[in-house]
Amino acid sequence: MFAHFLIDTIGLKTLHFLILHYQIHLMDSISNPTTTTPDPPESLDVNCCICRDLLVIPVRPICFSCTMTDRWSQKSCYTYLRICMRCADEYFQLHKPPTQRKKSIRCLTCAETMNPTKMHRNNIYEVDFLFMKCMSTRVVDCPFCNQWTGDLQNDLYRHIVHECSSFSWECVCGAIYTQPTRQEHIDRCSRYSTCRQCRQRVLASGLTRHMLHDHRFSLCCSCRAYVPLEEMSDHILHRCDERLVCCDICMGLIRMRLFQVHLRTHYHEITTRIHTLNVSLETEKERLTTVLDMFQENGISLHDVHQNDPYTSQTSLS
Repeated sequence: MFAHFLIDTIGLKTLHFLILHYQIHLMDSISNPTTTTPDPPESLDVNCCICRDLLVIPVRPICFSCTMTDRWSQKSCYTYLRICMRCADEYFQLHKPPTQRKKSIRCLTCAETMNPTKMHRNNIYEVDFLFMKCMSTRVVDCPFCNQWTGDLQNDLYRHIVHECSSFSWECVCGAIYTQPTRQEHIDRCSRYSTCRQCRQRVLASGLTRHMLHDHRFSLCCSCRAYVPLEEMSDHILHRCDERLVCCDICMGLIRMRLFQVHLRTHYHEITTRIHTLNVSLETEKERLTTVLDMFQENGISLHDVHQNDPYTSQTSLS
């Protein structure tokens, strides 16, 4: 209906011309995409709210209760404010171990507080990469080591994460280390485990994922051993120490690692019972010998006893 309305209003030739002009414009935009960086929204402040200088690696605090809004459209204290990463590290004392930090730090804009001793860098602030991309290009130095210079903050962030010798990292154990001392700390940290396949130090909580993705070893849920994926079925059925085995003596299900002890218990029970029966048998033999001697001493014929005894006579007839 809308197409017929356009034809009636502007004419068929004019409509074809407009469609062709739009297709040409669309092809030009695809073949020659714009490379200009969009400007940040006018409402966002491009200056750090702590040092008041232009932002270098802008971050947004997410640790205060005032930043945890229930509605997606609700504004918070840091909707339009950003902080330099270096200023945020110093304000939240992330360069210190958790035990040496203040127990209460106040929000920069309201009265809300948070306890940095119980939080990690990942849940204190987040890097605003979109805002970083929108910022105008200018030469910046690394705010931590002052040994790197560039004009793109994305390259600066990559330097801080992978190369900077002064940037402070917090281990899951709570210790603080820098890039030069990282490997030394990991080698002695109790939260890391050594992979038996590649001898690499890996977080104990991520060892299962490392073994699966890097070496195709899966963790057996029963014995907690790492087994090649292609051998897991055979391991569960025949080689797992935690598999259940049926005992033919008591018909019970026993773990394989306990099966030897279980069989030894049956062995001792049976040998003890046999020994008891042998002792009883010897005792009964001695009593029988005494009875036979008494038969002979009193001149009683054993044949007459068998005939007069209904039990022995039935036994002999059967």
